Amino acid sequence: MTYREVGSRLYISAKTVEHHVARIRRRLGAGSRSELISMLRALGHGAEVRQPATSGNGGISACP
Repeated sequence: MTYREVGSRLYISAKTVEHHVARIRRRLGAGSRSELISMLRALGHGAEVRQPATSGNGGISACP
């Protein structure tokens, strides 16, 4: 996903997403975003895209 797409889903700016990704890259020692993704996949993260489960009522869950 692009920074803009991630930001849209999280209701934050693309620049904020870019900043957070850059900090994560530095902490993990990844030289690029693609290297970061490879590192995370090797650790078992991001193997599949997960869609939020819906309860059949437009995604609104009732409290038990």
